[in-house]
Amino acid sequence: LLTNLHQPADAALVAIEAATHESIHQLLYRTEQAGGNFCDLAEKETFRSPWSGARLPLHSLVHAAFVWFGLLALWSELALAPASDDEAAHSRGRIAHCLFGFAFLDDVLDSRGFPVASVDAHVLEALREMSAAARRATHPAEWFPTLRQVAAARQAAGWPAAVARGLA
Repeated sequence: LLTNLHQPADAALVAIEAATHESIHQLLYRTEQAGGNFCDLAEKETFRSPWSGARLPLHSLVHAAFVWFGLLALWSELALAPASDDEAAHSRGRIAHCLFGFAFLDDVLDSRGFPVASVDAHVLEALREMSAAARRATHPAEWFPTLRQVAAARQAAGWPAAVARGLA
């Protein structure tokens, strides 16, 4: 249910995201109906969503990863040829939000107590691949050093250890 859609300046973009979001959910439900659930629906533990911060049941978290990856694809596509500067800025903000969540998905999957055995192996592999793809998107230029690499290089070049550590 989209309410007050006439109010925001970016109403068309909000509607596009909402329709895409719900369409992905429907595709996931139909896929599960045809081929089996992605995870054990009896799992009672909840997990922190890296996108919203909300506590989600396992099934919802798995769906969320697919939905957010689809939204990342949507906004990335729309950012290629935005209709206006406002649309370009909106797309960049949504891309950043999607990527930020994926930066923490592996942490959730690797956390103590995450029921890896309760998630279909192919689905778990897809979640990790989505996370890796998003990570690669945030580091498009491999030559760009991280602060830790700069610090290690400085220490190797003879900088005092305390100074090199301060850079990391």
